[in-house]
Amino acid sequence: MNSIKSILIFLAIIIFFMISCGKKSIPQITEADPLYSNAVDLYSKGKFEKASENFLEFKNRFPFDSRINEVEIKYCDSLYKAEMYIEAENAYLDFIKLHPKNELVPYAKYQLGMVQFQQISTIDRDQSKLHLAYDYFSALTKEFPNSKYSAIATHRMHECKRKIAKNNFYIGYFYFKKKNYKAAIYRFEKVLQKYPGYIDDKVLYYLGSSLLLKGEENKGKDCLKKVVDNFPKSKYHQRSANTLKTLKPKPFSFTQRVKEYYFHDELDVKDKYYISGYQSFSYPASPEDIMESADLLDKKRTFVTMETSEKVKAEVAEAEESSKKDNDRGIIPVNVSANKVTYLKSDQEVLFEGDVVVSRGDLTINSNKIIAFLDNSTQSIKKIEALNNVLVTYFTKEGSAEKVTYFVKEDKVEFEGKPYLKDGKNYINGEKIIFFVKKEQVFVTGDKKNRSKIIIQGD
Repeated sequence: MNSIKSILIFLAIIIFFMISCGKKSIPQITEADPLYSNAVDLYSKGKFEKASENFLEFKNRFPFDSRINEVEIKYCDSLYKAEMYIEAENAYLDFIKLHPKNELVPYAKYQLGMVQFQQISTIDRDQSKLHLAYDYFSALTKEFPNSKYSAIATHRMHECKRKIAKNNFYIGYFYFKKKNYKAAIYRFEKVLQKYPGYIDDKVLYYLGSSLLLKGEENKGKDCLKKVVDNFPKSKYHQRSANTLKTLKPKPFSFTQRVKEYYFHDELDVKDKYYISGYQSFSYPASPEDIMESADLLDKKRTFVTMETSEKVKAEVAEAEESSKKDNDRGIIPVNVSANKVTYLKSDQEVLFEGDVVVSRGDLTINSNKIIAFLDNSTQSIKKIEALNNVLVTYFTKEGSAEKVTYFVKEDKVEFEGKPYLKDGKNYINGEKIIFFVKKEQVFVTGDKKNRSKIIIQGD
């Protein structure tokens, strides 16, 4: 009897503890639900930082809840959405470390890439985040090739490559502007080799231009021909075509052709060749053009007299009309800075004085005094007259005169009053010089007092 009583007492104790444990588990479920619901509600309302605090509290208080993996990822996403990128990166890394076999790992690895991607700076700043993003996306595609996130990561990798290509081009273009063509060529070639298919037309154009300016004409022409042949819709298509036209011939090859055509081997290639005369003429001229209108004075000297011709007036007019029609520089703004600005004649003319700088793309005009003439209807600058200490630069070209006038619509610069224009060792002067910027066409006029002259320096 006592044994039966003992057994009953033992069973009563077990039932008591079971009931007690059951009662303790009820508050646990009750506390977890509202905290979870509140965190999800805050997330849905865009209050991501506050939501992350609630998800973190849930993680710490209820680590064995069935929703814990979801909550951990939501915690990571909340930090990401709140742009707390350092904390988000650490949270995603912790999740992957704690749950290496979880089905959400591919997503977490994709988000690691996105954390870096969202911190990418402009192309002129540090690009370490861009490279890190690419590495994360690449690792994901290799480890989980069949994941849907790998497909998205592949697209992101293309975006990264395009941005890396643009960054390398930016560095190359910086060297190009500084006339460090060797460094520019290295960067441009690196873009084509490592990141082909993204900005090839732009890179080939500037690579070709750099090679030409460095004296590697054949390689430069090959690059420009690729742009002309393969990128008919690119804005660099016409630029490349125009540059190739000006290379028929290039000044250095012109020197060599004159030497071979007139003087055979009697002159040293380092001699200078002068072309002077009374007529207007286009530059550069070919030996064939010279033969048609030249009277050679002395084969052992280097002077060639040009006959007067009315042809050039028509050539200038044609170039001006062509520049108006084919002026894709129209979208490039004209920027003017000066120490003093005065409005004249009912605000249709603006006088700029003191360290005046006019810039439009790669064209720069420096002077102490500039008058800008405004268009009546648009109030934009239609013409600029520079009158004192004028210096005009455009890539390797540099010119000056007592008066320089820039016509915006025609993209034309006129030099008057002791004008000169030089490009490296090559030099032009005369009575008046007209320079069409986009096509880089030069016309020069001369009279009996101001004879036109081109000096072309050989190798």
